Amino acid sequence: MTARESLENVKDAVKESVAYQLKQIKENDAVRIDDLPDFVFEAVDTEIAGLSRAEQMEIVDHFGGEENVDKGLIDNSSLDKAIATTAFGVLEQEVYSDSEMSELSDKLQYTVDYEEAQEMLKEIEE
Repeated sequence: MTARESLENVKDAVKESVAYQLKQIKENDAVRIDDLPDFVFEAVDTEIAGLSRAEQMEIVDHFGGEENVDKGLIDNSSLDKAIATTAFGVLEQEVYSDSEMSELSDKLQYTVDYEEAQEMLKEIEE
């Protein structure tokens, strides 16, 4: 699996989680969906856990930015853990810097009513 495919997998999983939340909004409801960081964390964690060491290294090499990963998040107890946690941090940064995910995050900053939820669902499903 390529680094770009991993990013797309994570984005798809995040959008699926958001879509599920949006589908729960009923008419006359207005809800703030503030779980996006949890959705991103879970999707990145699941993706990284399913990759080989070489695929994790490809993420680090392809996207770079490992110097921006909080060094306190890197598990240096073994080389495999250091690579996995670095890949996690790099992929997570890519998700948050992706324009589509950024736009989604901006929309979720506010309370979402039923009509807005329906519009967002259409956009997500495109």
